[in-house]
Amino acid sequence: IECGRVAGVIGIRLNVETAYKLAAQNVPFVSFFGPAFGPRGVQINFDDREIVRLGLQTLGARGCQSVGVWGAWFLGENGRNFLEKQCEKRGIRLDREFSHCQFDCVWEKTPQLVGHELACQMFARPRSNWPDGLLISDDMLAHGALMGMRNCGVQAGRDIFLATHANKGSHALLGHSGQFDLVEYDLGEVVETVVASLE
Repeated sequence: IECGRVAGVIGIRLNVETAYKLAAQNVPFVSFFGPAFGPRGVQINFDDREIVRLGLQTLGARGCQSVGVWGAWFLGENGRNFLEKQCEKRGIRLDREFSHCQFDCVWEKTPQLVGHELACQMFARPRSNWPDGLLISDDMLAHGALMGMRNCGVQAGRDIFLATHANKGSHALLGHSGQFDLVEYDLGEVVETVVASLE
């Protein structure tokens, strides 16, 4: 990049430092699920509003009256209000004590590690303090959460209902026991959008 031999960059989960370096070098780049800066940086993300709507709809259909929400959400400035209104609209109580939300989508640790740590922390509480359901924004976060849940003897579908984002056809959550619902996105469409944005 510093030698000027790179015409453009496609980054997945770029960290802030790398995004700033690309912007400083005036390199066109597309950042999927990460930050983008400068006039040549483009940020592409899932429509998390749809994940919230479909996830809460699914959990509501399972009879959940209260939910925890974990994840890094691209919901704009009023993200927390959007979450609360979507819960309220469905008659579901948002359990703030069981929720862990970030609205800038920049994790300091890997999503798997964050999910594992959250599960170990949250499910160490007495069962009476758990919500009926859990909505997770990211399949990698869910992967870590499911491992942490297993370590705590908690099984999705038996002890708590779980809805999470997943990429269509992905095997990221393969091998996890229990029943959980997926809100799937087609990565083929994402790739087309990313490449078109770089061109």
